[in-house]
Amino acid sequence: MISTRLRMLLRACGMLTVVLVSLLPLSAIQAAESVVPGCKLIVASAVIEGNAEIVLLDTAQNELLNLTRTLGDEQSPAWSPDGGSLVWAAQRNGNWDVFLQDLARGTQKPLTSTPSYEGFPSFSPDGKRIAYESNAEGDVDIYVMSAAGRNGTAVISELGADVEPTWAGNNALLYSTWRDEERHLALRNLASGSTTLLTTPHEEPSQAAVSRDGKRVAYVGTGEATTQFWVRDLTNNARSEATVLRHSAWPFWGAAGQLLALELVGGGEYSYPTGWQLVQRATPTDAPVPLDALPALPGLNWQRPSCAPAGTKRPAGNWQPLAIALVPQLALAGNNRVGSTTPRGVSEVADIDAPSNLFANAVVGSFTRLRAQVKDELGYDFLFRFGDTWRSVGNSSGGMMSWHKTGRAFDVPHAYNVGGERRLYLARQVLGDQTYFRIYLKTKKQDGSEGAPMRETVFEVLGRQNDPTVVREGGFPLPPPAGYFIDFTALAEREGWTRISGLTAPDGDWRKHYNDIEYWHYERRDNLRWYEAMALVQPADRLNAVMTRPKLRDAGYTLEELDRAGIPK
Repeated sequence: MISTRLRMLLRACGMLTVVLVSLLPLSAIQAAESVVPGCKLIVASAVIEGNAEIVLLDTAQNELLNLTRTLGDEQSPAWSPDGGSLVWAAQRNGNWDVFLQDLARGTQKPLTSTPSYEGFPSFSPDGKRIAYESNAEGDVDIYVMSAAGRNGTAVISELGADVEPTWAGNNALLYSTWRDEERHLALRNLASGSTTLLTTPHEEPSQAAVSRDGKRVAYVGTGEATTQFWVRDLTNNARSEATVLRHSAWPFWGAAGQLLALELVGGGEYSYPTGWQLVQRATPTDAPVPLDALPALPGLNWQRPSCAPAGTKRPAGNWQPLAIALVPQLALAGNNRVGSTTPRGVSEVADIDAPSNLFANAVVGSFTRLRAQVKDELGYDFLFRFGDTWRSVGNSSGGMMSWHKTGRAFDVPHAYNVGGERRLYLARQVLGDQTYFRIYLKTKKQDGSEGAPMRETVFEVLGRQNDPTVVREGGFPLPPPAGYFIDFTALAEREGWTRISGLTAPDGDWRKHYNDIEYWHYERRDNLRWYEAMALVQPADRLNAVMTRPKLRDAGYTLEELDRAGIPK
């Protein structure tokens, strides 16, 4: 659980960025209704002011309503069929439970209250039942309870984890499960008990969303070299490919049958995106159309969006223009520029085990907050030991234009064990044609008071140098282990520290060369070009003498790379 003091620090940090935002013109706001026909209200989970909240987006008025406003995290919201209420998972009182909010009354109540984890709830089409995840029996299984929160019963309990339930009719559930160590999308008939695997090996399906008519399911597949959006016909299981987006996630359906999704924006080669935008296709195979009438959604932790059922009324509350409501995330989403008040120079960070304890003054605060937050939620100080941090300007390791030289990068250990027990696990994430990795850390306490179950496929890379059979893929999949974990990557992203992708040709090959995986590397760029970041920590004469265009060209950098880095001409 994140401390109250830390939450206050996060919120104070965010409120410094109001001047960076401009409101959209009235014409853009008026156009939003026609851009998203039949989807005036969208619910999602988003990180606002330092923790995950349940928010509503009004696409006609360009406004946001934060429904929760708590110091804990809330995730995975889902509508009731009549649009009158929402269910979600909330971390309160030391563990995760399912909560329900009546939108008209504004009241909230827990539907579960156990020491185990309960999450990812979903209403049946008739509104009478709610499916959800629970690890009450060890592994994560699928449970069903009444809409009033009574009689929770395991209905899917296979060997290993079963996650992300969503209804495909009043007596059928779609969910993800692991078979032969790979993730599959399955359909369970609750009346007969029969199960059908819908997907084939190597798809790695997740984030499934069933269409309003119950005839199709859209999902993301990241098992191959590029991200795929697939749509399956649930009557015959025929698969079709939706138009591929470079960085896309969380498909969902509009009332008019259009397929919508979140698309990552910003970033570039080996730099992570900085936010999201909503896109739609009139049909699954149409080209994606950005919803330009809506501003980009800053921050990286947007999750499980869905359109309100037809006829849902806008609830009362403290609605704010999107550009105002999302201001606290802008500092963490890479919208900073160098100004007269930008902190310059470097400082020592105390009590860390690293080649150097120097960090750029501009990021010392965010690193300190991240370290405290991870320690608070994990139960031990993970950000104590590093493989690498600051590098001197003349250091040739990792290239002349390494972000370590800016004081804005650190490398966590490749492996992490406590008392001989493994604590660090990886999950592979494909965004377009780039491969990233998420770090999950096993918590000290395993009683449910810290962290949550891991619900993604483990991508095993340790020891692969001695196993030539995994070289082609660079690793191999494993089902998620039992226990409680924190998503270190998600916590880092809340503070603006993002990953880089595994190296690909011509810079390297993460599948063949272990050191090219780069899952241990985190950096905070704040939308600065490399030379701008260097100018904040190095004297101008030193920088101009060492980082000249001729010297960098001799080191193998292209003119395009020099321009992208902002090297003076």
